[in-house]
Amino acid sequence: MEGSESSDGELGIFIKIWKEVYLKIFNIKDCENLIQIPESVAPYLFYKASTTGLSLSIDIGGGSSDIAVFDENNENAIIISSFKFAGNAIFGDGYPKKGLKNNSDKNGFVRTFRNEALNAVKDDWQKEAILNKIMNRKDSADFSNFLFSLEKNQNIEFNYPRLIEKDKRLKLSILFFYASIAYYSANLLKKSGINIPKNILLSGTAAKTARILDSTDNLKNLAKLFKFIFEKVYEQNFVGEMSFEVSQIPKEITCKGALESGITEGITENNIRFW
Repeated sequence: MEGSESSDGELGIFIKIWKEVYLKIFNIKDCENLIQIPESVAPYLFYKASTTGLSLSIDIGGGSSDIAVFDENNENAIIISSFKFAGNAIFGDGYPKKGLKNNSDKNGFVRTFRNEALNAVKDDWQKEAILNKIMNRKDSADFSNFLFSLEKNQNIEFNYPRLIEKDKRLKLSILFFYASIAYYSANLLKKSGINIPKNILLSGTAAKTARILDSTDNLKNLAKLFKFIFEKVYEQNFVGEMSFEVSQIPKEITCKGALESGITEGITENNIRFW
């Protein structure tokens, strides 16, 4: 469906708030330098210089994923969409009801890596306190988010992605996640009359999980998975190879894409669709 009047109204509210904050923080009198770029469009602008052909950009956050389809000759997306299925679907508990939320005692990632994580931070009282607080709240998604953050700490020898990589049972949930993303995207594109994309471009914090699932340099195994699912949904063969790309800094490229694009006008003509 197309964007409704209510969504336009909500967008107007966000734009108003953003302008007020912009004027306050930068202490200027006008908003001439404030350019609107949809969050789902910005990651593609980062990859654009190195991609040719039809591209599907998938920005995977914690609570929701944004997708956009691009042609190399246009900065505007052919379609953009968003759905509530992202990193928390892998690492969280998946229970929407209040009585079932925050039940990390049954979460596979928490049960498997709790002791190793506690041992890793035992010499850092601040991080140990944070981890204990998270476990007391029984928030499984925050538990994994915290463990991923330890990777950047040079004083702690703990590599969460490598630990998951060795656990075939837990990796299965990540495989199912990407298969689901591929299936949903393929159906949305097919219903929108768009051909099978040549490039799959990943961004967002949770996109780091792609390299846990596929250790090849160019993610050729994930590319084969997406190609297989797209071909089944479209009921046709895709000629050639599908490329798959994820930056080493998948969270930052949303910002970098917008800043390095050289765009001087807002990108607003995007077709919003949901399935």
